[in-house]
Amino acid sequence: MNVTSELLESHEARLTIDVQPAELAAAQRVVTATISKDFKFPGFRPGKVPMSMVVQAVGAEAFNREVADELAKKLYPQAVDQSEINPYGPGSLEELKLDPPQLIARVPLMPVVDLKDYKTIRLPYEEPVVTADEIQAQLESIQSENAIVRAAERPALPGDFVEGKVVAYNEDNEALFDLEEKEFVLDPEMEEAMHLPGLLAHIVGMSAGESKTMPMIVGETEEDENLRGKEVRVEMSVDRVNTRELPAIDDALAQTVGTYQSLDELKQRISSQLHDYKRTQSLKAYGDQAIAAFGSLSSITLPPGYMDDRLGESITELKERVKREDKIDFSDWLKLNGLTDETMREEMRKTVEPQAMTNLVLGGVRNSEKIEISKVELDAALERQVELAQASGVDLKKIVQSSGYQQNLVNRLMTDKVVARIIDIAQGKAVDLPPSNDPVAEIVPSDVSAAA
Repeated sequence: MNVTSELLESHEARLTIDVQPAELAAAQRVVTATISKDFKFPGFRPGKVPMSMVVQAVGAEAFNREVADELAKKLYPQAVDQSEINPYGPGSLEELKLDPPQLIARVPLMPVVDLKDYKTIRLPYEEPVVTADEIQAQLESIQSENAIVRAAERPALPGDFVEGKVVAYNEDNEALFDLEEKEFVLDPEMEEAMHLPGLLAHIVGMSAGESKTMPMIVGETEEDENLRGKEVRVEMSVDRVNTRELPAIDDALAQTVGTYQSLDELKQRISSQLHDYKRTQSLKAYGDQAIAAFGSLSSITLPPGYMDDRLGESITELKERVKREDKIDFSDWLKLNGLTDETMREEMRKTVEPQAMTNLVLGGVRNSEKIEISKVELDAALERQVELAQASGVDLKKIVQSSGYQQNLVNRLMTDKVVARIIDIAQGKAVDLPPSNDPVAEIVPSDVSAAA
């Protein structure tokens, strides 16, 4: 078979496939026989009608289109293999030429990611530091959690633990918001939670069984901008006033909250946990910054319809989630969220397209760096998933054996590994990766999920 391939500016390939006269004639005979079975031709048995009469009945354009489809069934796959192109999706037939016989097809090509000189990217990184104030704040939180609460036969004072209710109403006597907890500490955090400046001072001094109602102004911290600065009627009641006796922050407190022998040991544990948390958050932000730098340097070429396909996949996933979790019709879900199909697509496109580009960058790094997930890594991750689930009272032993579950886990592992590699490169710490002896290539997806 003779095939010529022409690369188009649209990131497609136009294949010109030479068709042998015998192949053309065979396809014409098949189409003639097929069409003649669907039409009545007086004087001829089905399947035995001359080609000229069939062409006259359906028209030359329609007949040749069917012939082209018949030829493509056999010749198109061979032509794609022979031309060594990397198709993104199904091609489309453009034309069937009869003299000389040629089949013309247009094929979208897989995205091309050119990472340029990505290994030269360097970004500064500062290791997070845990301060003495942060450790002290954690100790005070532990101290507060272990406070001894006793009833107080007196009016409420700052720092008391009060049982009661606070509700804000509008002029139509509609409850706007309240303290969700029926028990609260009289401290600035309580006042901030209600977005009512001065509330704390009004409750301080109230005794058990006392209530009061007064107008107040909603503060600027309120999320609903329509309520900020508005006057509301606030009803306050106190059912019980309790004192909170805070234990000393010492070795005894440390021994109370765990297997620690001393306060210093507890401080060391708090410092380690805070550092791990801050480092995780810091590396997350650094990884996002590094991925953005890789993306800015890269050149990505997409075939027509690539982003529409990604948007379509995301919408399908959303519809399935709404059906599974909300159990309502998708059109009703759109109305409840104040959306139309068009506005929903516009909003989703804003996140889908950047995410798709990030996925392509991550996939490019994975391919360039030859990053793999080994069976040992997968088995260890599956074991961790089972252990975590069992700790929560869930048995995942059967579920983790499914290929779908394992592929999702491979996606996450691959993402983590690729992002870690990007971070190492950006910090100048990357070393050559040894090849894996047991890669789980059979279930690694074609591109990397960007859950970075």
